[in-house]
Amino acid sequence: MRAESGRTAHYTWVLVDEPVYCVEFTDSTGQIEPWRLVGAADVEQVMDWARARQRGREIAVSAEVQDSHGVAYLRLVGPGPRANRLPRPAPARRASLAQAVTHG
Repeated sequence: MRAESGRTAHYTWVLVDEPVYCVEFTDSTGQIEPWRLVGAADVEQVMDWARARQRGREIAVSAEVQDSHGVAYLRLVGPGPRANRLPRPAPARRASLAQAVTHG
């Protein structure tokens, strides 16, 4: 890693009304439990939610980004995608954060 002081590139902010975070729990056998969290205040809230359900599993968190080219995932925490488990835009479980906290 290299740390550089100050802004090193031109950029623009993208405001997202309803960010989508993808959380994957991976157990010791390689079994993956994917979740999509919609409406989280920030990544810290997502991490709190994930840690409360971790149960010894590895956590990976990504931000889902959609544009004219399709869906992409930006890894924020945890391991990157493995060849046998590329992310999908709509995993089996989808919940707003409020539903996930209440019922998850």
